[in-house]
Amino acid sequence: MNRRFVSGCSFSVMALVLLVGTTITSMEVSTVRSASLQGGAGPLDFLKAQDASFALVVNSSGVLTAEGPKLFPDRFPDGLWLLAGLPDNPQLSGPFSLPFPVASIVLSPDGDTALAASVPVPFFEPSSLAVLGNIKAFVESRDPDDLQITVFTSEDMPQLANVTSLAYGPDGRWAVMGSNGPGPFDPSARNARLYVVTGLPDTLAFSDPIPLHIAQVERFVLTLDGDTLLVTQSIPDVDGRPESRVLLIRGIAPGGADPQIVDVLGLPFPDEFVPWGPPTLDDAKLTLDGRFILAPNPLATAFDPATGFQGLNTITIIGGVEEGQLEVARVLTEADGAGQGPLMAAVSPDGDTALVIDTFPPGGGTLLTGLASGDPAQVEGQPIPPFGPAFPLGPDGPPVMAFHNDVYFTPDGNTAIVTAGVAPGLPPQFASSVSVLTGFGGGNIQVVANLTDPELNIFLPFNQHMATVPSGLVDYINISLAQQDLARSTLVTQVESAIRAADRGDTDDAVQNLNLFIATVANFNRQGILADSQATTLTTLASVGIKMMQQ
Repeated sequence: MNRRFVSGCSFSVMALVLLVGTTITSMEVSTVRSASLQGGAGPLDFLKAQDASFALVVNSSGVLTAEGPKLFPDRFPDGLWLLAGLPDNPQLSGPFSLPFPVASIVLSPDGDTALAASVPVPFFEPSSLAVLGNIKAFVESRDPDDLQITVFTSEDMPQLANVTSLAYGPDGRWAVMGSNGPGPFDPSARNARLYVVTGLPDTLAFSDPIPLHIAQVERFVLTLDGDTLLVTQSIPDVDGRPESRVLLIRGIAPGGADPQIVDVLGLPFPDEFVPWGPPTLDDAKLTLDGRFILAPNPLATAFDPATGFQGLNTITIIGGVEEGQLEVARVLTEADGAGQGPLMAAVSPDGDTALVIDTFPPGGGTLLTGLASGDPAQVEGQPIPPFGPAFPLGPDGPPVMAFHNDVYFTPDGNTAIVTAGVAPGLPPQFASSVSVLTGFGGGNIQVVANLTDPELNIFLPFNQHMATVPSGLVDYINISLAQQDLARSTLVTQVESAIRAADRGDTDDAVQNLNLFIATVANFNRQGILADSQATTLTTLASVGIKMMQQ
């Protein structure tokens, strides 16, 4: 494995690290330069159809402090699994060791780079950040020596403190990093903040902190254009307000106005709940068109030793995103298809469906449809039967027992990957798993595999256990025009012409082809070949390509 470590002593090694000052709008930034990871990537490669055959999965030993104890004593190594062969022949390879235990990982839009943040040890102490390059070669060879890894520590960049989440911008040249602030975690300090990281993958430049005025930043997600960020706060503040929150932030993309929190919406706890159970909200996702927020509610209202958690079992749809005035538009209940402890949602690149997974056993889910209608009343839920490993303690239990905790779609929208973890204290017969479900594109959903391994451990509290490549513009074309061969071919040809022009350095020709693409999309929309939501998605990503070429 080709590793490049950047530590405190690297300040004297100018060939590896260069600290300079630059500017993102009005914000001061500090910059770190790593060895080049760009390779042969083209400027518009993020617009291509991306690799739907693999995903990356984080493995955890469960270490939370420098002194111990391990939550799973000596059972599991820290590392990274490669899930390849999707969808028909999924196989786990690994775990491959990394320079530090990883809590969060995301893949770049071109699929050739990943960002990984460390598990703070001791807990809530300074973090490390790794840039993993040459991912495509690693996927092909399954040889970790093909990875090019550059590690940054808090000694290099003080912004690397209590890093909780990561998200790539749509062109892969920048990202957002969430942090709970330096020093031991203090809920009363409300130190949570964001940083915009530019210059990826070669030169990392961190913006000034963007304060969130909350105790802890958990997961977040960007809109397709990268300008709006949705932040989830799942752990309540210590101010007497027992609620989870979502925050809507505009202007997060570099090069524009300074970021602003435009609205905050709290989801309060009901009168009856299990205080040591899941929160009201652990994850929220924007719909593809950015009009609504899906917020699964995993809260437990009761616990019975014989039957387990009794969940609130609702999925909240939040509207008012475009207006910047968040409000609850609809609450889906069990009668609408919500399952047992809905925890995480993944929005399909088809823009109309989403898969919500349940964290309470036995472990099923809900398929939501109608998201592209723009009307929450038209959203319908279809229960997904339980899936995962077989119950390990004999015939008296349920057929399946899974504690689902993360879900992602592959870029072609046909396959979903679901991880399931185990909690400390359960008998060792209970195993983590990676489930592969396919057939979403054709409406015939099937479980291909429930993969387990004696060394596999998906640790429940970590935010981003898994990463797939985001869908490219050509993926969205293929999905939107699956039954329209001529229209699909026309649009793909225009995008490919723009990509080739960018590769040879012809900015004007690349921009001209993307503008032609946008005009053609508008024409197909007028003819009814493309729905409004589909046209918006295609135009948005093409506009990102134009903006990137003109920078």
